[in-house]
Amino acid sequence: MRNQAGCVRNESSMSFAFFIYTILVMGVGLVTASTALVIWLMTRRRDCLVAAAGFLLYIFDMSVIFFDEYNRLKYDYVVTFNEPFQHPLLRCALGVAILACVWLWVTFRLHDEVTSSCKRCLLYTSDAA
Repeated sequence: MRNQAGCVRNESSMSFAFFIYTILVMGVGLVTASTALVIWLMTRRRDCLVAAAGFLLYIFDMSVIFFDEYNRLKYDYVVTFNEPFQHPLLRCALGVAILACVWLWVTFRLHDEVTSSCKRCLLYTSDAA
């Protein structure tokens, strides 16, 4: 079957197993983001806020994919690779934002680790003197 642009559509692209898997991953991401937000509210650690933002962006990215699959707008890539990407600017922006969240989270966590180990080192050297 062809869509409005005349490109081949995959009619069986959204199986029940893929539907359940996508919903479960989105649910786990939502629970993880809300847990990170609760931890941020309790501790005011910036890394939890960045983690929650990263998980919410990932859920949004998955919802774009899920929307295309559910509406059967995906092309049949098994037959041909000449079809355009779906939502290229949005997917690129979401990918950069998710990568930025991961990078910020790692830097926040490493900074906490470095500062706490430096404090221990300073306490150890002051006790030895």
